[in-house]
Amino acid sequence: MAAITSIAALCCLYGCGNRQTTDTGIPRPVAYPRPVIYDTLYTSAGLPADFEVNASATVTDAGKSATSENQPVWVDITYPAYGATLHCTFTPVDDEASREKAMDNRLERMALNVGDNMAEQTELTSPGGFTTIILSTMGRTLTPLQFLSVGDCWVISGAMRFHAEAVETDSVRPLIDAVKTDIIHAAENIR
Repeated sequence: MAAITSIAALCCLYGCGNRQTTDTGIPRPVAYPRPVIYDTLYTSAGLPADFEVNASATVTDAGKSATSENQPVWVDITYPAYGATLHCTFTPVDDEASREKAMDNRLERMALNVGDNMAEQTELTSPGGFTTIILSTMGRTLTPLQFLSVGDCWVISGAMRFHAEAVETDSVRPLIDAVKTDIIHAAENIR
């Protein structure tokens, strides 16, 4: 019995002491920091169609506000902690032809932004009669989240963009999901 114990101890010592060291590093999995997500508190920012935004976001005029009632309004909703901006366009429409033209233009732009990536589509309708499509892109892209809301008087569209170059969506998925939650809230409450 003592011989077996001695042999086992020698094998362990040999196995532990006979390692060759190299300067080659061992690949480690990539770790992403856990982002702080804004609370889901919303405020009316004085935007058309009573479009509500996250209270922690900053709403700024994109420098291209409407000069008359029939001109589009461009607004940037910035999420400072996320390093992202939701660029929104509020296009007034007064008839079916102008609504279709604005909607077709935005759908074409959304398709171009998605490119060859896979996208998850969410559709919903607000009590105010707006129909909304939200596209969440699953690949490397500059605009991982886009939306289009169509109502009787407004066509509202937006695209989220991170301030960095194209990002891998898996590293920022919690941020994309948080902004998507904000868009869903806004879309469910527009009038």
